[in-house]
Amino acid sequence: ANGGKVFEHAERVRDFGHFAVIADRQRAPLMLIEPGREPLGGTPGPGSWVWPELWTDDVDDAAAFYAEVIGFGTEVHDRGGAPYHVLSFGGTPRAGIIKIPEELERVEPGWAPYVAVADLDASLAEATRLGGTVVFRTAEHPAQAVVALIRDPTGAVLFLYQIGSLQEASR
Repeated sequence: ANGGKVFEHAERVRDFGHFAVIADRQRAPLMLIEPGREPLGGTPGPGSWVWPELWTDDVDDAAAFYAEVIGFGTEVHDRGGAPYHVLSFGGTPRAGIIKIPEELERVEPGWAPYVAVADLDASLAEATRLGGTVVFRTAEHPAQAVVALIRDPTGAVLFLYQIGSLQEASR
């Protein structure tokens, strides 16, 4: 009803809940889950999912879509001149939305998760060895971290995120 697409209607997965696969108006796919009795989450630290970020061509339209479909609130932050939308639910930040930088090639609208790693350099070397590419790497993220965007051999993108405490833990 809001211009998105449903790829797979709700299915039940044992005790984990119901899920459906959709795409927003910019074609970014997303799985919606209504949790069941079994938890889906993991533990903090290396290997944990840190933050999801939607990379899109139209930030304002994407924020409106997720507000309408899921009920997210939106707050806009200024990150060095570029607006950064934070989606929240019940006052808790849940995800970010950013416009795909024009200088990046072959990045389609989609969700890019941040995953914590203990040693960013070692993870980048292993990703490259396995056929992935490093799209970009930051010297330091605003949260006192180093971040890299990688692309796997199939074209999917993922952020690797190493924070100071992870650096110290890996020594």
